Amino acid sequence: MSDPKKTEVPQMTSRLVARQRFFARPIPEGFSEEWAAALAQPLPETQDTKASILEFRIGDLQMGIASRYVKAVTPALTICPVPHRNNTAFLGLAAFAGEVIPCVSLARILGASDAVTTVDAKTIVLEERPGERWAFRVHAVLGVSTGSTHERGAEDGNKLSSDWCDSVLEDERNQRINILKPETVFQRLQRATT
Repeated sequence: MSDPKKTEVPQMTSRLVARQRFFARPIPEGFSEEWAAALAQPLPETQDTKASILEFRIGDLQMGIASRYVKAVTPALTICPVPHRNNTAFLGLAAFAGEVIPCVSLARILGASDAVTTVDAKTIVLEERPGERWAFRVHAVLGVSTGSTHERGAEDGNKLSSDWCDSVLEDERNQRINILKPETVFQRLQRATT
């Protein structure tokens, strides 16, 4: 029988020795005190309320939705109507990234101007959970903003009911954008497609 020490790979042995030396080295002076002081600091009382919001316009309504729900912003997709569906909010089906997804008129649900035929018209594809996607057209995509959010007040132009939005984003341009509640949006989109 051969000796097991002779069959070891020398490179592995040197790596192990280097690791042991690294972890066995003495702690630098003041290291423990520095970390103890850092960990003793109280946590901030308020969380940073900066949010990434996709801003868009439907008719005369300027609003936004949290970017984490936006799967894509595309040029206006071709919508194929579904026969025998007379739901006013459901427009039909659109092809997107190899999938067929329902397309809904968010403008009709919100009671805004619905003729989305401008040159700037875009389709926004939202995804609540993987595989659950909806599309809707908007007159214009205004951009993605990061700013502080706060509860909506009387001065924020209450064109949308509190069912739809309860907070406002103050963006880099000092404009106040009504932020749609994702749970309400997805609930209404789902209701429109059933």
